[in-house]
Amino acid sequence: MNIIRFSIQAIRKAGLRRFLAIVAVKSYRNLFEKSFDTRARTARMSESIGFNGVLPLEASTATRFKKEFPSAFLSLLASAQRIRTHEFEFLGLANRFDKTINWHFDPATKREWRKEVYREISLHYDGSPSDVKPVWELNRHQYFITLAQAFYLSGDRAYLDELAAQWLDWIEENPYRTGINWASPLEIGIRLISWTLAFQFIEAYLSKRDRTTIIRSLWQQSAFLSSHVSVDKVVRTNHLIGEAAGLFIVASSFAFQESEKWIAMAHRILEKEIRTQVFTDGVVKEQSSSYQLFDVDFFLLAYVKAAHSQRSFSIKYAERLLQSIRCLHFLQTPDYRLPLFGDGDNGRGFRLRESDYSGNARGVIGIGGGVFHDKTLCISDYCNEESFWLLTEAEWNSAKSQVIKPQAEICTIFKEGGHVVLRNGRSSTSDYCFFRTGSFGLGGEGFSSHSHNDLFSPIIYANGNLVLTDTGTSVYLGKDDERDYLRSAAAHNTTFPASWKFFETKRWFGWKNILNGTILRNTQTAEEIRIECGYEATKRIPYKRTIIYKPLTRQFQIEDLFTENINGVHTYFHLDGGLSVRLQKEEVLILNKDAPVARCTFPDNLQLNVEEGWISKSYGVKESSVILHFTWNATARVPAVFTFAAS
Repeated sequence: MNIIRFSIQAIRKAGLRRFLAIVAVKSYRNLFEKSFDTRARTARMSESIGFNGVLPLEASTATRFKKEFPSAFLSLLASAQRIRTHEFEFLGLANRFDKTINWHFDPATKREWRKEVYREISLHYDGSPSDVKPVWELNRHQYFITLAQAFYLSGDRAYLDELAAQWLDWIEENPYRTGINWASPLEIGIRLISWTLAFQFIEAYLSKRDRTTIIRSLWQQSAFLSSHVSVDKVVRTNHLIGEAAGLFIVASSFAFQESEKWIAMAHRILEKEIRTQVFTDGVVKEQSSSYQLFDVDFFLLAYVKAAHSQRSFSIKYAERLLQSIRCLHFLQTPDYRLPLFGDGDNGRGFRLRESDYSGNARGVIGIGGGVFHDKTLCISDYCNEESFWLLTEAEWNSAKSQVIKPQAEICTIFKEGGHVVLRNGRSSTSDYCFFRTGSFGLGGEGFSSHSHNDLFSPIIYANGNLVLTDTGTSVYLGKDDERDYLRSAAAHNTTFPASWKFFETKRWFGWKNILNGTILRNTQTAEEIRIECGYEATKRIPYKRTIIYKPLTRQFQIEDLFTENINGVHTYFHLDGGLSVRLQKEEVLILNKDAPVARCTFPDNLQLNVEEGWISKSYGVKESSVILHFTWNATARVPAVFTFAAS
């Protein structure tokens, strides 16, 4: 019955022709999988496979890096030393191995994943760890690049020896198709990118035997990936983008017999998906700031590699990519982070810079400025270690010489993507507000896998201080109640009656029922900007929210209006971690270490409960926070107005 229901849903979503193509792909894979696996396991590799790296490394690169970033150089060496002692911390979980690394070990449950053949849609078994992400994060091997950079910059062979030992051990402990690290084509794509980038720093110093062993595993993973890219999905997501980017990067860098075929396949997918999964204004359709950056990583790295290899993507690809980078630029908060919305799992397509995950997109924006010669993106803070490695010396010098003061419109609306940004400047003391309206998520009803119920939910900075925030993402799998909560309206800065059932989640991703939002009216004067939002089904849902910014008095107002009398209305506002409150008459004073940073005023007919909550700024990590929970009965056409302003 589930297959029949899924088939009907797939035909409705993709159309009969596409559905039949998906069935054909799945059937072909099942039919020829065993013979393909036999060939891949027994394949031999020539010692003379050519290599052409991704990064524009030059004779002066190491010297220039240490001169440009002396403190970052020391920090990188310190990180490499921790890696040498097998100390890791991923997704809030610290782990240390002794002599060898257990590539199948889950640090959360202290259990190992079995060494067997997995399929991505069927990972779990009785007694398996609940969340696969911690083990996958280790096996993305993005820290391999750190060890390779440490050797390249310092000349200390201890880093090279450690990297080679880990590399060869992984190959031995993860034979073709065996183990949890072969289960996901996306994870393989990311690992191929990591291996290719790390390989470039150390290739000249590897023995012929080690080089051949590594290249053989690269080929096996590429061959598997090429036959398992996610073209058999009804709704294609970031997985297909990452898989195609990984295949493009490795096939463009290593002269395998199949390289041209793989390049053509990956190129075709990337060209199509940047138009399919990204709106023309640059907003990624998965409606998540984390996946906005994730997708840009893949699209941009492939574009840079193509440019350095005398290959090219289309003008339309370049235009859409540049718009996505500009979107990241406009979304940045006063503390140069991306606002939290939608799912986030700390994922990056590549890591060339030693830093914890904080939604920091400056390096990627800087790369875009240098590659596309866009002066509006060439800002001094964006020229960091990440952009250094991917720009030629000429591009780097040009980007740094064209530094201008970042411009900021008070109101920026991404009409197609549905994102709105309000701000009064680009400084550490600016006011800022982000919220989204428009498409609920990629694929719509039945899908929208990484979307949260956060339409019209504002994230607000007052005088540079984060006041209203998003709950974030603490888990994907294994904690069902927590997963359901963090995607719900109650986990966001929203208003809804308890009787509404317009949104219903699927476990653990996707939505059974959703509604899209829209901007009903947009008026802007020198004194006031008003963005009036509602659901597309306005006749069914008698509600609209207007978000107002008053630049002269630096106030944000949230106006909730019902056109019918409705009882049992809930309004939630989630404060940033570390903030506390002091209640005063018709006002909440918001404090940071007893110092007032903002105040909230509200109608006197609302009941306020100050509740203990939590937020997750990094996957797997939670911190306590305060929730302002208002309950009230709505009177038709009488708005409830909440005002937030710096104290």
